[in-house]
Amino acid sequence: MASIVVAGDTSGTVTLTAPLVAGTTTLTLPTVNGTVLTNASSVARSQLPAGSVLQIINGNVTGNSTSSTTFVDSGLTASITPFFSTSRIFIIVSGICRPTNTRGGFALVRNSTTLFSLQEANGTNAQTPYAFNFLDSPATTSSTTYKLQIACSSGGGTFTIADAGAVPVGNINYITLMEIAG
Repeated sequence: MASIVVAGDTSGTVTLTAPLVAGTTTLTLPTVNGTVLTNASSVARSQLPAGSVLQIINGNVTGNSTSSTTFVDSGLTASITPFFSTSRIFIIVSGICRPTNTRGGFALVRNSTTLFSLQEANGTNAQTPYAFNFLDSPATTSSTTYKLQIACSSGGGTFTIADAGAVPVGNINYITLMEIAG
């Protein structure tokens, strides 16, 4: 049995040993610079069919409120670095809010671009669950941040998400980012 031993630059070795079966076995290395396993992983991702989930990122916040009538950051944020510029990002946002003497509003923002905004919940001071999703096409392989902004529709009230004083205690709002193969 023939073997090839490759010594590492600083320590260790890699041994390639011929198989115990007759015939020819071919090992094809990638024609790119880098670590074979990293490149193999990237090649495997690129061969997945469109619609496959490539990665999932989560973020959460345990509470924030505003009395502003213009959108402000809620603290609910997550960042993702897409593997491919053709990927789409599926965003799911959910949690519990409590408007007091106002209607509350949400805006979903990618980096500094508002993707959409909507009004939610009346001013009854009651906890209200909310959830929405959005499919985005950021067309980049750079780190991309998605965040939830909140606002009051009129002055004199407050809009709270994940009210830490509410029951159940420590309500958490979530944002989930899923990279979908294009």
